[in-house]
Amino acid sequence: FTFYLRNLTFAGNVGDAALAAGQHCGLDQERAGTHSLCVAQYLLEAVSWRNLRGGFGGLRRIKFGISGGNDVLPTFSSLDGSLGGYRSVVSGRLSGFAKQPGCTRLGELYDFGIGCATAARRLVAWSADAGERRIHGPGYDGEQADYTCSSSGCFLYGMNAGRIRFDWIWGDGAQSGLRRGGYAAVVLVGADYSLDLPSTDGLVLEFSDPVVGRV
Repeated sequence: FTFYLRNLTFAGNVGDAALAAGQHCGLDQERAGTHSLCVAQYLLEAVSWRNLRGGFGGLRRIKFGISGGNDVLPTFSSLDGSLGGYRSVVSGRLSGFAKQPGCTRLGELYDFGIGCATAARRLVAWSADAGERRIHGPGYDGEQADYTCSSSGCFLYGMNAGRIRFDWIWGDGAQSGLRRGGYAAVVLVGADYSLDLPSTDGLVLEFSDPVVGRV
């Protein structure tokens, strides 16, 4: 899903950041090593940052992961100058994106994320559970799989190298046996990607969100 923030001003004291993504997402699944559906998009339009001060451990406009939430998969995007001129900022833990044309590592103000001139979007493959799979393409190919933890928790599990794990929608049909799930990843618009799945039976691909296309 997408959070659309329009005509907003963030000002004054901040805690971890003025805008922090992914609160608690994946927290109850950390032990299982899943939570690959924590791919919320934050779309900013006409957002300004004025006289921000304070901050726990540094002053940040945005932050990936908060209160134990996933710090790998959320993305921030803007069609104007709300993100310092970048179309999208992805998590710094997705190391391969920093090597893509038009992308660069940013500083503390953007939580050491990776700013890209190309838009980044979420890709979800609703499918059956087929264990750990791979996504191939820009941002993932050629990277050494990283399994380290961060201060937010242990959410990476090799995702920087395209390793993705099956995840269930939380609470969806849990009592009736109608649960749905799938795989998800961050991708760059216009680039070519392939998913390593054993079957296309029942497969539904979902790219981004309709609201993003209307802005």
